[in-house]
Amino acid sequence: MSVAHAPAPASAAAKDSFVTRCGIRFCLDGEEYYVAGANAYDLFTFGSGSGDTESQYMDKERIDAHMARMRDDGVDVVRLWMFSHESWHGFEKSEGVYDEQQFALFDYVIESARSHGLRLMPVFENYWEAYGGIDTRLGWEGLSGGQPARAAFFDKDRCPGCFTSYKSYVSHALNRTNHYSGVKYKDDPTIFA
Repeated sequence: MSVAHAPAPASAAAKDSFVTRCGIRFCLDGEEYYVAGANAYDLFTFGSGSGDTESQYMDKERIDAHMARMRDDGVDVVRLWMFSHESWHGFEKSEGVYDEQQFALFDYVIESARSHGLRLMPVFENYWEAYGGIDTRLGWEGLSGGQPARAAFFDKDRCPGCFTSYKSYVSHALNRTNHYSGVKYKDDPTIFA
């Protein structure tokens, strides 16, 4: 019989270990690891979205304060958006064109999460219209979005370019080197999943 452990304290979550799978459970450093999660979809918009990257485009103080509040509320894992095709705070404003300022802001989000003992679960695309979503990827391929046309995004025969552009974006994100830590996103244990 397995004994459930309390969630790891923030100091343990801040370790440089990856959360792994142990059968049907999560583990951290060989021990079962239970989390309390929260959605904070809008962290990627904390800042003016224009001006100097470090002092205007992103609002570090607001990001840090939000991370501190979540930590203080017992949150371990934060699910947040890492997508937008819009001109304001867009990660990919046009197909294959990635915004360095927006990724720099996300670099800081990762650093703030790490310093507050939180882990992140970034979401790479949106099914709905908000922030462009898959309708934008369909549009890049000359296809209509909305319901029920949106289903074409999931069909390689109907929209092979959707798969290519989405995979390219995910690859770009995973292989990005955080300019604060020097660590690629895919190698950073702050990224939970």
